[in-house]
Formats: sequence, structure tokens, C-alpha cells
Amino acid sequence: LRYEAEARRGVDGTDLVREACMREHIAEALANGRRPAVVVGAFHTPALLPYAEGAATAPAPGAPHAADAPDVPDAGDTPRAAKAPDAPRAAKATDAPNTLAGAPKAPAREPGAGVAAACTVSLIPYTYPLLDSRSGYPAGIRDPEWQHTVLDAAGDPSALHEALVRTAVRVCVALREQGHPYGPADGREVVRVAGDLARLRDLPAPGRGELLEAVQTVLGRGETYGTGRAVAHALERVLVGTRTGRPTPAAPRSGLGPAVEA
Repeated sequence: LRYEAEARRGVDGTDLVREACMREHIAEALANGRRPAVVVGAFHTPALLPYAEGAATAPAPGAPHAADAPDVPDAGDTPRAAKAPDAPRAAKATDAPNTLAGAPKAPAREPGAGVAAACTVSLIPYTYPLLDSRSGYPAGIRDPEWQHTVLDAAGDPSALHEALVRTAVRVCVALREQGHPYGPADGREVVRVAGDLARLRDLPAPGRGELLEAVQTVLGRGETYGTGRAVAHALERVLVGTRTGRPTPAAPRSGLGPAVEA
């Protein structure tokens, strides 16, 4: 994701500020002889890795960069006439992207230098309830289970229609588990209304918006409380989901297991 962001439009300025703050705190902890623990998403990890090599490579917080330090003349230098300041130049395409003014810069690293000996990495999978943006995760998405279903459909309208049918049935099942008398006829009506909305909007298949409007119309009946709350709870269970992510099989083992076995 970070590679794509850098290749397209650059990393957002807010993210750069956050990463600069993270680097400052990590550098301060390392400089004081502490071993910090950082819980961070994979998007931000590349911006922090250079500082995981040790306190010796991390600049002290607030220390000026070498480029900002004033020139100190040698003893043999003779006074020179003051020069006019250089005119500001336009940014060139070769300038480093995603550079934030005043942000701490990553130190230079030796070729082949790694961080495996200096830090321990644990891969923590996300659960879908945490991945949902309403959990407070800024980079989350709405209704991960539904998005997963749409991704599996791969843009096939017939597959999306089948996904809509399964989702409508699951919502009705969740409502029946709460004691509400919904059944197959209600699920079929949800599918019909969602399909009609998609056709009115000239869409190849119903999407999340059409599904939500159909559920609110058919099952919620416009009620905000009572039945409306039950429908909202059922939608949360079905559309957010309860899946837990897992690392790719190609990823190395991490965490407590290898440490105990060693």
C-alpha cells in the first residue's frame, strides 16, 4: 500500500507528520537506553525501520541537521565578501518525494544493513471488527465482510447478485435469532428492492448502498428504534463479520513461538 501511495500521489502529509512524531519518540527512547515497543501498521513500518538499528543511528530529538548547521571557517580562511542569497528554485522531478519540512530525516544506512538483530517483529493479524472504520481505526473500511464478498465476486454481476441473496438471507437469520419474525419472503423482497434500485441507477448489480436501502425499507420499515435497532445490529453482524486475518504462508514465523523454541 505504501509503495502504491508513493508511486501515485505521495504519502499524505498527515501520515508524514505522524511518522515524524513516531521517529522522535523512538529515537528518544533509544538514546535513553530503553527498548521501545511499537505497535504500528505495515503502512508506516518502512518509515520507522531505520531507527530500529540502535540509538547510535537515531538523531537526538531537537538536534539540528547537518545541512542546517552554520558553517565554521577554518583558521586559515580569509574573510570573503558576502554573497547574495540564492534565488529560490522550483522543485524538480528528481527531488525526493514525500519530504516534510522540519521532519526528522532517516539516517543513511550501510548497504545490506538489516534490523533483524536489533529488533523483534511480531505479525498481529487484524480482526474484521477492528478493520471496520467505525472501530476507530483511521485507515479502516466500512463493512469488511461485505467488501470481502465483493472482492471474491471479481466484478461479475451474477456473482454479486448471488452474494446479495446470501447476505439478505443471513440478515434475516440474524433477526430471527433476536426473536423477530422474518423469513424467506422478507429476504426475497430485500433482493428485489435492491435490484430495482440498481436498475434505476443504471448499475450492473446492486452494491452496498442498494443493499442498505433495501434492508432499511423492507426490514426496518423506517423505524429508528425498536425494529430499527434490531436491524442495525443484524447488519453489523453480517456486513462487518468476525473473520480474523492470517499471515501469508510465505511470511517467516514471528512472535513468542520462535523465541521460546530458541
